[in-house]
Amino acid sequence: MREQPRRFRELQDLTGASPTIVNTRLAELREAKLVELDEAAGYRLTALGNELLRLFLPLHVWSEKWAKATA
Repeated sequence: MREQPRRFRELQDLTGASPTIVNTRLAELREAKLVELDEAAGYRLTALGNELLRLFLPLHVWSEKWAKATA
């Protein structure tokens, strides 16, 4: 969802998770106000979700470097 809204089936295919798991996680993310459902486009990050993404991306980049260095 960081690049564009995603439909339920697309999220399920991308994650490889069961429909139950995807539905549960989306409900949790919606309740936390990190994701919203746009009926026309699909699930997308809210302003809070985008802010959290910006905060976590540097940590993600660092963890990738660390994983390669310790492999």
